[in-house]
Amino acid sequence: MRKFVCTPAFVALSATLAFASAAQAQTKSLTLCWAAWDPANALVELSKDFTTKTGIQMKFEFVPWPNFADRFLNELNSKGQAVRSHDR
Repeated sequence: MRKFVCTPAFVALSATLAFASAAQAQTKSLTLCWAAWDPANALVELSKDFTTKTGIQMKFEFVPWPNFADRFLNELNSKGQAVRSHDR
């Protein structure tokens, strides 16, 4: 039996790759879904430099750890449509 292991770095990379090109071409914003814990607060600060360099605004959705795996899998299965529907 295999376990699904999802590290924060994998999630960040996946989210960036999945949504970056669409964000640049359409709305110039990127939504990052991340597990809610103290180190996640640093992402908000890091995003300021990213926005300055790229012009792409960052939005964040911090999900509690008990719900994170389900939220992440739902996002993958919807091919990114779940976050976009929340932004409307």
